Amino acid sequence: MIAEKILKSFNTWSFKREHPSDTALMLKFITIAVEKRSPIPFVLYWGKGLRSHITDAERQCLEFLERMSQRIQAVYPPAAKIHLLFTDTHAALNGHDAESIDAYFAEVEAAASSPTFTTSRLSDHVAKLDPAPGTEYAPVSDELMMRLEKSAQKWYKGNATPREGAEEYFLQNMVERQAVEHSFSTSIFLTFNGSDVKDLFPSNLPIFYMYSIRKGTSTKPWFMNC
Repeated sequence: MIAEKILKSFNTWSFKREHPSDTALMLKFITIAVEKRSPIPFVLYWGKGLRSHITDAERQCLEFLERMSQRIQAVYPPAAKIHLLFTDTHAALNGHDAESIDAYFAEVEAAASSPTFTTSRLSDHVAKLDPAPGTEYAPVSDELMMRLEKSAQKWYKGNATPREGAEEYFLQNMVERQAVEHSFSTSIFLTFNGSDVKDLFPSNLPIFYMYSIRKGTSTKPWFMNC
């Protein structure tokens, strides 16, 4: 079965940091693409750290993603289409100004010039969404909040406390994951995070937990060299 061959081509320890969330759903989405003779669709959150310009880390990440697409192409000529979803909403929450956000994402977009990639901003997808009532009050585990607060202590530069920044980040993600499901309903969700923060991600998309620039490295490229 071609869908299984496609899945095996990239679902290897060369790329994945742990097992995907739902291989059955992943195979379903792959099959949908194969029936249309379309590239296998992936969507990836691409964030922003303290830098306003890209470095070799971003370029190495794009090359790594390109190699994964080439693995798919070896068994399925249409290969993959990886959508880089620029998380401008997260960058703004973290206290970055619009000019630095625009400058950084423009450079990433220019570097992602391969046909493998497409790009857009998360804020544009959220703007088109009518979120489910009560989404902003979604429950969060103590463990996840501790992880988010620890991250906020390092990267949050807003006017509130790191705890408040982490809480706002979580609530923001509860709406954003609905927007991603709406816009990318049959895409495989890629992330450099592990399953310990899976509650932040779209609940109805299969999640592929992968390395970022090479096997054994999962640090996000936008946080490297900061």
